This record gives sequence, C-alpha cells and structure tokens, in this order.
Amino acid sequence: WSKTNQTFQKLSSEEKILYVFIIESLNFCFWSSYNWLVEYNGKTYRGSDSLFYSMTKAVENKTIILDINELLNLSLEQFKNVFMSNNILPDMIKERYNSFRNTIESISKLGLKKLINDLYSIKSENELEKYICNNFKSYDDKCEYKGIMIHFNKRCRITQNSRRRYIVRFQQIRNYLILSAIV
Repeated sequence: WSKTNQTFQKLSSEEKILYVFIIESLNFCFWSSYNWLVEYNGKTYRGSDSLFYSMTKAVENKTIILDINELLNLSLEQFKNVFMSNNILPDMIKERYNSFRNTIESISKLGLKKLINDLYSIKSENELEKYICNNFKSYDDKCEYKGIMIHFNKRCRITQNSRRRYIVRFQQIRNYLILSAIV
C-alpha cells in the first residue's frame, strides 16, 4: 500500500513514522463497520482500507497535519471529521480517538527520534511487545479473571505480526535519510 500511495511517498520520514503509528493505533474492530465506506480516486474501500484512505484524504486536504504538536491539539470533533464518510463513522470512534490520543501523547513524551532509534534496537518479539505495552497504554489489553491478571495484548500482537512490513519501511526511510545526508 505505501509503495503505491503517492501522498505517503511525498511525506518526510518523520511524517511517515507518525502516519504509520496513527494508522496502527486505530486499526482495530472493523467487523461491525460494514457500512463505513470511503471513496478514494474512484474506488470504494471498507474496513482497514477505509481507515488508510480516510487518513490519506485528510493529509492531502491538510485536515491532518503530521506534526506532533498539531496532532496533540486535534479535538474529538476534528478527528470525527477525518473519518466521516457519507454521514457514517466507523464503530468505536471514541475508543479510536482515545487510542490516537494515547499514541500521540506517548510519541510526544518519548520523542519521535528516540522512538525510531528504539524500534531499530529491538531484537525480539517479546522485547517489542513489552516496549509497546509499556509506552503505549492503549495496547496493553488486560483484565482480571478469578484473581489472575490475563494479558491479551491483541493489538500489540497485530502490530508484531505487521512488524516485518513496518521494519522494512523504517529501514527504507533510514536508508533514505542516510543517503540524503551523504548527497
């Protein structure tokens, strides 16, 4: 997807990282959002594809500015406007907004450059899961059952399953930055 999306290709490396983390933080529970359709370049998308193209349209229209300070100030109403399509919002919009806020606040607290460096230094899936759950609280899915804390961490594990794809993106961005500095 990122290779064919012209808007994504035009983003700076830091904007790409923010874009990917925002998408990943919102990419859950589409099974009941069947009627949420998004049109982009003459095609209609649903589910997580709707999420990607809503975000792309928002970046193109400058409704979303991929700057950590701008994102920290995005209200729930502005957030809803990004994902509104034919007067329909995806399910769990408030939960998605809370996850978005948590993600942006966590990135702001860590610092984007530190986050990127940390991601490169992580060697194992267990280390990645701990890092994500410790730094992005909305990914730490847990509940108590009969006095025992059960950790599901479903979204964290979805992120881990996508890790190879994203690590390749991060490496491509890093290699681009290194080449840009040399030239």
